[in-house]
Amino acid sequence: MDFKKIEGIFLVAFLFLNIFLFSVYQDGKGDSDNLAANGVTTSIENRLKVDKIKLSRPLSEKKYTGYYLSAEQDSLIKAAEDDLLNQNWSVEKNRLTATFVGLPDQRLSKKDTVASLTQFIQKGHTVLHGQEYNYSKINSNTDEHQYVFVQEWEGLLFNDVTSQLVLEVKDAGNTSLSVAGYQQTYLKNIEPLREKQSLISEKEAIVSLYTNNRLPSASKIEWSQLAYTQMFTVRGKNVYIPAWFVAVTDDKDHVQIERVNAISGAVLTSNISEVKN
Repeated sequence: MDFKKIEGIFLVAFLFLNIFLFSVYQDGKGDSDNLAANGVTTSIENRLKVDKIKLSRPLSEKKYTGYYLSAEQDSLIKAAEDDLLNQNWSVEKNRLTATFVGLPDQRLSKKDTVASLTQFIQKGHTVLHGQEYNYSKINSNTDEHQYVFVQEWEGLLFNDVTSQLVLEVKDAGNTSLSVAGYQQTYLKNIEPLREKQSLISEKEAIVSLYTNNRLPSASKIEWSQLAYTQMFTVRGKNVYIPAWFVAVTDDKDHVQIERVNAISGAVLTSNISEVKN
């Protein structure tokens, strides 16, 4: 095996990654400096009011920390073969889809559905790696009986389709619910790429959206969430960054989810690139 060649490939990949991250940081830093120079941060509430943009609650200036992370998607096939019981399941593109055979002991209380589902997924032989998932209210649609759980890293949730457990729940009587099936994606080997980074506040994220014309007049900021999102893929590994997710409803009641890089302050697009060497 040519270890010199392998070492060279990894060196090139590492240098490319650092150059990319530095350029993203510099671009965002320039935007943030301009915002501060223009005094937008201190008057953002007044500007929103002039443009008839409503807030669901006051904007927070609390600061957070986070990481650039790398992780690999697990196909879950081997784990499913070894661990899942009473289920028909299949895997396509690293997404496991399962339905329960018959009605095993899975009747859940309607009184506290989330707590019941959390307990359910942490039982053995029902869901793979269930103890690593946390309930995500903003991604769930309880009216449609769809409950979403996601992974986390040091207390910060992932908000990404590569790390989701989506439970389909159905009515099982006056006081009970049952899980009909689920879809699952799972990240393994999660690790920081760089040291812990300081992140922008919720208020600074809204400033970034405002100055980049992503907040229409007469719209409403419904909610925001700080979470990890996929930035790009390099040599089979996904790279994630902390981002502010902001839900904006326009005057026609259309909802748009915007993302802001929580390290640089730059507005993110929905495109995920694959870096090839």
